[in-house]
Amino acid sequence: QSPSATPKEPAAPRDHTATLSAGAEESSSLTGIALLVYITKRCKLEIFTVAVNFVITLGLFPGLTFSIPSTMPALNSCPPSGPCPEGVGTSPVKIGIWLVFVFTLFDLVGRFIPRSRALQLSPGGLAALAVARVVFFPLFVFQIRPRLIASDGFAILVEALFAITNGYVGTLVMTYGPLRVVAPRERELAGIIMVIALTVGLTLGVSLGFTVEAVYLK
Repeated sequence: QSPSATPKEPAAPRDHTATLSAGAEESSSLTGIALLVYITKRCKLEIFTVAVNFVITLGLFPGLTFSIPSTMPALNSCPPSGPCPEGVGTSPVKIGIWLVFVFTLFDLVGRFIPRSRALQLSPGGLAALAVARVVFFPLFVFQIRPRLIASDGFAILVEALFAITNGYVGTLVMTYGPLRVVAPRERELAGIIMVIALTVGLTLGVSLGFTVEAVYLK
C-alpha cells in the first residue's frame, strides 16, 4: 500500500487537549461504574453529536426520500390502487432509487473528507453542524406536501448535502470521542460508549421516521 493511501490520524479536539494530563490523573484511581460515568462526562459533546446526527438522518431517510415525487411522470411509481395514469412509472428506475444512490455515493464522499486535517471541524463546530442538519426537515417536506419546491435537480442537491454531512459528522465524531481520554483502557471504553450512543441515535431516528410517515404521509 502506498504512503498516500494510508489514512491520516484525526487531529485531537482543539478545545480540550491541554486538560488531558489532568484528566488522566483524575481517572487513574477510578474503576467500574465510576469510570464509566467519568468517561461519559468527558465524551458528552461527542455523544450528543453522534446521537443527533443519526436521529436526523434516520428521521428522513429512507422514508421521506422515497416520498419525493419527480417532475418527470416516468420516474414516479404508479399509485398502489387503481389504474396507473398514462406515462407514469414507465422508467425501470424510479426517482426514489436514484435519490438512494445519490445518498449512498455522497455519504461515502463525506466519510473521506476528514482525512484532511484542514477540513476537520472542532468538536463544538461538529456539534453545531449536526444540529444545523435539522434544516433538512423543511427542505424535504416542502418537496412533498405542501409541494412548494418541484425540481429534480433541487431534490438531488439536497440529498447530496444531506448525505455528505451525515458521512462527515458520523465519521469524525466517532474518532473524537476516544481522544477525550488518555489511557488505552479508557479509550476502549470511550469507543464502546460512542457505539452505544450511535445505536441509540439510530433507534430514535427509526422511531422518528416511522412517526413522520404515519402522521405526515398518511
